[in-house]
Amino acid sequence: MKRVLHSPEDRDEIFERFFAYLEEWKIRLVLREWDITLHLEKEAFADKDGGGSGASTQARPKYHEATITLHLPDDTTWTDDEIEDTAIHELMHVLVST
Repeated sequence: MKRVLHSPEDRDEIFERFFAYLEEWKIRLVLREWDITLHLEKEAFADKDGGGSGASTQARPKYHEATITLHLPDDTTWTDDEIEDTAIHELMHVLVST
């Protein structure tokens, strides 16, 4: 059975796993030269943006910089697969911005 991580009690672990997957997949996707900053928001996305948990990316390809914001409000549940899939998804935004 897959372990499900819950926010707020597992928020730090979700963040740390997300960061680890970003580092792993940056190498796999040949994004080593990119400076990627990860921010944690304890608030959900705005209702106009669908609400809930998830991540968003702002890429600045000219400077090889990106900022990924991970939204982990209370009552969030993520599996390890969801954490990895979301990290990869956000890095795809960086990749296609080049």
